[in-house]
Amino acid sequence: MVLMEEIRKLGKCIGQEFMPERVILFGSYADGTPLPTDFWQSPSLDQLVELQGVRPLADIASLFGTWPGDPDDGFEEAVRALRIQTSSGG
Repeated sequence: MVLMEEIRKLGKCIGQEFMPERVILFGSYADGTPLPTDFWQSPSLDQLVELQGVRPLADIASLFGTWPGDPDDGFEEAVRALRIQTSSGG
């Protein structure tokens, strides 16, 4: 198991070297409750979903579009038009 102090040191090194706006930690350490297993005994995706209380996505369209507050750059519409064009054989 990795100590939180080691994670903090690594985050500080990343911050000093690359100057990101922030460093985001994913996985079981992110919420402060690391799983007591090593990499080779990791839980399945289904187990992680259950452990972390992930809910099914109700609306797939919510994944598309610009960030809230960002101006629409037309990218999504261009991709949508290209998909329609290629699916219709054009």
